[in-house]
Amino acid sequence: MKNNKQQPQNVISFLPTGDFYYTKAMDAMHFGQIEKARKYFLRAVELEPEDAKSFLQLGILALEVENYHEAYDFVAKAHVLEPTNAEAIFFMSESAGCLGLVQEAKSYATQYLAIAPKGPYAEEAEEIITFFDYEAEAMPGTEEHSLEEIQAQEKARILMEQGEFEKAIGILEDVLITYPEFWSAYNNLALAYFYIGEANDAKETLATVLRGDKGNLHALCNLAVIAYYEKDTAALESYVTLLNKIQPYAWENRYKLGATLA
Repeated sequence: MKNNKQQPQNVISFLPTGDFYYTKAMDAMHFGQIEKARKYFLRAVELEPEDAKSFLQLGILALEVENYHEAYDFVAKAHVLEPTNAEAIFFMSESAGCLGLVQEAKSYATQYLAIAPKGPYAEEAEEIITFFDYEAEAMPGTEEHSLEEIQAQEKARILMEQGEFEKAIGILEDVLITYPEFWSAYNNLALAYFYIGEANDAKETLATVLRGDKGNLHALCNLAVIAYYEKDTAALESYVTLLNKIQPYAWENRYKLGATLA
């Protein structure tokens, strides 16, 4: 007996891609549907984790709602994926500036102007440089870093967030061979050592910072954190007593001090 039941023809399976959700997100932004746009961008990067453009848009959205740490992280991911993307470079400057990372903001703004002197963000980039030049005059002693140093540390920071501490250590150790007074890199290296269980190496690295840069707030905060986790009550009380006397001017240092004491 013949089966007369007709079989469906031309069945098309729907497999959405990152580009599909990116387009939907941009449409949602056009209509002011910010939360929906954010949801679609997150879906886009979930499907295509190499999708720099969606990470960048997530960063821009975070900037608009003043979520500066999230903005910096999203834009940094876009920048790592597309290091020559002028728009990503500008928003690295913008997000770094919102976090009070003076030298980083200036370095990225300068890089943007070098590759896009007449770009859509050229005026804003010049304003960032002018503003932080004024800030630097008001805060003498600020560390100056090259873009190479900043990019290496940024890459290491992202690796640490991903739990890739050994790789981060390799990058930081290499950059410190070339730049032996890059104190913030030492601080990150110390944390990476601590996270893999090498507490003595971490403390020795922080001691190196304090010998070369007396009173380095990040080093003191990191030593307090290590003392806390090692349950070294005497050392912890000593560090906390000292930290309670410090009233930093720079926003980045205020944030570090507050987070440590909390």
